[in-house]
Amino acid sequence: MVVQLTIALSGLAHVLFNATLSGPYMDEIFHIPQAQSFCRGDFSYDPKITTPPGLYLISAAILAPFGSEQCSAFNLRVTGGLFQLLIVFMIGRCHRQIHPSAPRSVREWTAANLAFFPVHFFSALLFYTDSGSTFFVLAAYSMALDGRHAAAALFGGISLWFRQTNVIWLVFITGVSVVRFLSVSHYGTKKKARFRDLPVSEITSSAELWKFVWTFVAEVIAQLPAIISSLWPYLLAISSFAVFVIWNKGIVIGDRSNHQPTTHFPQVLYFLAFSAFFAFPALNPLTSASELLGKLKSISFFISLVISTGLAFISVRYFTIHHPFLLSDNRHYTFYVWRLFRRFPTLHYLAIPGYVAAGWLCLNSLAQQQGLLWLLGYIAAVLLQLVPSPLMEFRYYILPYFMLRLHMPIPNSVVPLWIEFGLYAVVNLISIYLFVMKPFEWPSEPGKIQRFMW
Repeated sequence: MVVQLTIALSGLAHVLFNATLSGPYMDEIFHIPQAQSFCRGDFSYDPKITTPPGLYLISAAILAPFGSEQCSAFNLRVTGGLFQLLIVFMIGRCHRQIHPSAPRSVREWTAANLAFFPVHFFSALLFYTDSGSTFFVLAAYSMALDGRHAAAALFGGISLWFRQTNVIWLVFITGVSVVRFLSVSHYGTKKKARFRDLPVSEITSSAELWKFVWTFVAEVIAQLPAIISSLWPYLLAISSFAVFVIWNKGIVIGDRSNHQPTTHFPQVLYFLAFSAFFAFPALNPLTSASELLGKLKSISFFISLVISTGLAFISVRYFTIHHPFLLSDNRHYTFYVWRLFRRFPTLHYLAIPGYVAAGWLCLNSLAQQQGLLWLLGYIAAVLLQLVPSPLMEFRYYILPYFMLRLHMPIPNSVVPLWIEFGLYAVVNLISIYLFVMKPFEWPSEPGKIQRFMW
């Protein structure tokens, strides 16, 4: 029932979008002509495109056998819709692996909700790289959780053909696989594993933390030949990408002028606030608020809170970036968010307690079930993906959010999931309404329709 609802609503949204758009829109002006060139057998590459050709190759492989004329904007967008449906299946699969005792209803509603996660849902209606990129990373993670490392490395390698930054998630998946390898009985013997990824709650002092880290390092060194023998497919995929970066003299292909890496630490703060808002129903807010108030009585927790607030202040004060794209394009919601911050600069600082609270809510939720190494790996992956990007772009948050949401503790009932679905439905309806029903024109480009979007 839930899956059928997802398919029906996605199909309806695709029909509505394609009835509204007469041709390529926004970044589609690069993606659609490039895919159509591939369909015609012309593999020359637009130098303005900065991502690899995975989206175009797969779309052409699906549509070109029926004739190059089948590579219309509508049909190309449908390929993105196919990835969206595959993502529903893959989210359900990952959820079952992460939470094997979860009821089927919880798993199905979680999969449907993430399929309708507003930023992901909207981008899947256009011919963008996000859906394919997300599917292949989730597929790689799912295969890794099953111990099928060759398949995981293959899917991870394919994901790099959609977006280069997916190498961060491939390294994360490799790290998870190493920890899981050390945490179970191996090597064809009945010998019990000597290592496990400890929950955060079991590490109560710095001495225990260092002992745990040293135990992990010692186990990796002791079992390094066995690890390499088992997990070599990941090393092959990652080293192949490293060769590409060396050959390409950088991670970006095409126009690099607007993709220079930076140290944009506030990006992480924006992501935490964004995630806490959309995951709020699943975060068990009443219990979390009660737990937070109780922890404030602890001196060590209060000190960590002060340090976190100080770091957030430094990030906002010294690392905020006013990207020219953010300030000039009023089609994106981020333009209006940033205009508010520009009009009232103190909001940057007034938001800091909210950022810290959002960070605690998200990380505390993960720490309830995930081990310390997994949590540190996730934090590192989020930092590596978001901090170098100078532009506040909500689409960059899709994969970090999916990983966060999938690893949250399962609710005691489906009611929070219904509330989550309702939240996503309202946001999606507003977004689609604005896109379809509120077109506008720029004075500088009369007669050319512009539309609001994520």
